[in-house]
Amino acid sequence: MKKFSFSLQKILDMREFAAEQRKAELGVAVSAANRLRQSLEENIVKREQACASRAGCADIGELRMIDTYVAGLDIKRDDLTVELAAAEEKVEECRAAYAAALKLCKVLINLKEKQYAEYKKECQRAEDLALDEIGSRRTNQPDNSTAT
Repeated sequence: MKKFSFSLQKILDMREFAAEQRKAELGVAVSAANRLRQSLEENIVKREQACASRAGCADIGELRMIDTYVAGLDIKRDDLTVELAAAEEKVEECRAAYAAALKLCKVLINLKEKQYAEYKKECQRAEDLALDEIGSRRTNQPDNSTAT
């Protein structure tokens, strides 16, 4: 019997490749969002430290400098928050694209498995027929060993 071949294998390969690309894009988007999240956390820590250093300060010039620094950190925090929201939206888009690509692959994989199962059944039927034919030939042949 001939070897099993899936007629849509090239399409399956292309879809699997596309799914791997979507997975890589998702990884890039997640890492970008994590970097922004880390920057935001660092910003919050720096702001808390600056506010804590203000309590022990008596010099007006230094207080103004700390207030300016804190105001800059607040602006940076707002910018990071907006960027993080956009990055998280990008992550969700990439996640949806990856899920859709996996779904397309799964359809073809299921079809391939069904065709392979049918191929195995056909092979078994052909083997059973061949064994039956061999068995029926042996029973229909005259026994040469008793003729002597």
